Amino acid sequence: MRDQFDVSAACTGCRAAEVQGLCQAPCGGRERFVLYYTDQCPFTYYWVPRVEEAARAYHVPLKVIHVTSREQAQSVPAPVTTYALFKDGKFLTQSIQTDKKFLKLAGIQVEQCSDTK
Repeated sequence: MRDQFDVSAACTGCRAAEVQGLCQAPCGGRERFVLYYTDQCPFTYYWVPRVEEAARAYHVPLKVIHVTSREQAQSVPAPVTTYALFKDGKFLTQSIQTDKKFLKLAGIQVEQCSDTK
C-alpha cells in the first residue's frame, strides 16, 4: 500500500528529524528503495502502481510515499518531488521508472513484465 508521508516512519532515530522536525534523507526503515511521488505528472498515476506490483512480485523492499501537500513536498529529501527514487538511502533518480527499469535497478533481469507484453 502507498503510505501518506509520515516523517516519524521515514526518520526513526534520525538526528536531522530530531533537530529540525523534518527528514532530510530517507534514513530509517528496512526498505531498500524509497519512492516519493506527487500527482503533478499523469505518468506517475500509471507507473507507480506497476512498480509497486513488480516490487511485491520480486520481493524487492519498497516504500512508496504519496506526497499530497506543500508541507510534505518541502520535507522530501530531493529537489524534485514529482518522482524521486532513493536506493539504500541515497538519491537514485528523478526519472519515472517503468516496472522493468525499476527491477533492473534492483538487480533483477526480466525478459518481459506484464504491462510490456
